[in-house]
Amino acid sequence: MRNWIRTAVISTIVAFSGGAAWGFDANSVVWAGTPLGTCTVHEIHDGNHGIALVMIIDPSTRTRSHPVAGGVGWPLIGTRGLSITVADIATCLGVEGNGYVISLTQNGAELGGSYLTQEYMGFSFTLTEAAGGLDAGYHEYYIGTPPDGTAPTVELGALALQTNGTYTSAITLSEETGDGTAFDGDDLTLTNATATLSGSGTSFTATLTPTADGFVSLDVDAATFTDAAGNDNTEAAQFSVNTDSTNPTVALTGPSGPVTGAFDVSAKFSENVIGLTEDEIAVEGGAVTSLSGIDADYTITIEPELGATVTVTIIADAAQDDAGNGNDVSNTYTVQAGSPASEFEAAEAEIRDVLDGATQRTLQSTVISNQRMMQDARSRVITSQRQQSEGDAGISSRNNVALDLDGFARIDGAEFTAKSSFFEQTGNFEGTQRRLVFGDFDVQRDESGSTTGSFNGKVAWERNISETAMLGYYLGGTLGKSDLKGTFEGKQSQYGASVGAYVVAQISDALFIDGFASLGAARNSLEMDNGTLALTSDYITRTATIGGALTGIIEQEAYEIRPELAFSYGRTSIGNVDFTGTAYDAIDDTLNLDAGTVSIASLTFRPEFYVPISESAGLGTNAMFTFAPRLICERVITDATTQNCGRGGEIGVSNKSDDGLTDLSVSYKVDYIGDSKRSGLVLNLSHQF
Repeated sequence: MRNWIRTAVISTIVAFSGGAAWGFDANSVVWAGTPLGTCTVHEIHDGNHGIALVMIIDPSTRTRSHPVAGGVGWPLIGTRGLSITVADIATCLGVEGNGYVISLTQNGAELGGSYLTQEYMGFSFTLTEAAGGLDAGYHEYYIGTPPDGTAPTVELGALALQTNGTYTSAITLSEETGDGTAFDGDDLTLTNATATLSGSGTSFTATLTPTADGFVSLDVDAATFTDAAGNDNTEAAQFSVNTDSTNPTVALTGPSGPVTGAFDVSAKFSENVIGLTEDEIAVEGGAVTSLSGIDADYTITIEPELGATVTVTIIADAAQDDAGNGNDVSNTYTVQAGSPASEFEAAEAEIRDVLDGATQRTLQSTVISNQRMMQDARSRVITSQRQQSEGDAGISSRNNVALDLDGFARIDGAEFTAKSSFFEQTGNFEGTQRRLVFGDFDVQRDESGSTTGSFNGKVAWERNISETAMLGYYLGGTLGKSDLKGTFEGKQSQYGASVGAYVVAQISDALFIDGFASLGAARNSLEMDNGTLALTSDYITRTATIGGALTGIIEQEAYEIRPELAFSYGRTSIGNVDFTGTAYDAIDDTLNLDAGTVSIASLTFRPEFYVPISESAGLGTNAMFTFAPRLICERVITDATTQNCGRGGEIGVSNKSDDGLTDLSVSYKVDYIGDSKRSGLVLNLSHQF
């Protein structure tokens, strides 16, 4: 204890111990002093009395033989002498009377004590503000070891999540415990967790296991432990965390249709997450170009490979929530990148409609042509029989008919049909054999605005196979061209050939039965475009038709009735149609569509009345008024089935010249089938030479 111990923040102040202010003999030793303002402080050591702490206020009066002259000090033994006062310190600092010095405390030598055992003597004070060139604050001066009055502190580290789901916190004590017990787990205050404590001295680690999802905390309360000086610890700063054991889920959404360029996929997590990177997004058929977002909402930008199926998945544990739970594997988002194949698939229904529509129009034209062929054949048989019964067989010119043209038109809302027929006949004198050339020009416009023009021509040979029956057979050819409108626009052309036969038989004087059948094939060339997808195709269609009628002749005195019950059926097989498609600068010649078949069936009951017109009407002796109400049922099968029944009628006037060589007829037809109305006007003029 022969050295001054410096602990204060003021560089010129030292700690010292003090004693009594009495005279010392020559054996007294005065140790070097340290200034306190204008004063100095000394340790005075005396072999007989121990040590004393002396403040010399007036250095000019201090001598070695009497070192305490003009000074004050603390008694070493007993209570002799003067203590250091606030005024003494104020005098030394030059702040007398200003109240700068406060909180002066002193500690002297113990009674009967010896300097060899003395642990601490000294004094402390506080300056209320800067004085004497010194800093304001607390200042302590001592010799020996001062008592420890500092409370120990506890520093808790932040709770860190471990891979096994526990949390750890580093705990550091400012000094070791001194109350005979070690720092242990009982000193921890926990919420929703259990803990184990490891470590020793002043360094520990607490491992927390959450007992429930939610708020988990760790802290150390004040006075939990004491140090060696008996000071209780201060309260630690609390650390807490919200825990859960539920993995976040993520849902991916994006465009539902084919994509043709970069597109965004939305990734929405069930809770806020961190750690998601582009490398943890699995993509097939494309690549991730950017990732943006925060908390629970992210946007993934994908550059697709055209023609590929693009799939996007966020892999498991790519992102974590606040509790460190990794996400489950996301639902897989799938979309088709734009290609001829994807556009073809998306437009399959419209493509089928184009094929079915064109096929239906052609088939309907073929069936109508065959029905008309059979009706005309029946009329020729009836006329031939009447010629023979009337002795007119010798007029051979009646069996030879020059080129004859007639036609009709029908308008139904946006639909339009116009048909023109031609006919030429060459027969033998008896009228039992004939060669015929006939056919139709047909123009149709449907609701979509598509227009189809077609030509059906036939060369037929007829012969009477008995007195009551006639057989005919023919070779036919078809040409057609369509201008397509609607979702797809373009052109379609067709050419084909057909063979067929028909028969008319009289089963009684007033009853006829007739029927027809045909087979045909056609090659179709199709070009169409919907603005994105352009298609071309060459395909073959095959058609079969069949029909028949039962017709009677009821002759009355003033009129004649020809009731007719007729049916017809036509079927065209389209089958698999191969296409070459172009879209997004890519060409695909492997496109294919099974277009199936188109069929049309109809059943008609048609009683036709023939009423002669009086000569007074000015139309001649052979003028005839006709009226034919009818009931009709139709069924059309494409990829869907449409079936309707309706009613209609036909009214007309015809006139044959007296020599039988000129025919003129006008008729108007109207039918109501389902929600549609079909009407037409027919004008026919023919003359035999």
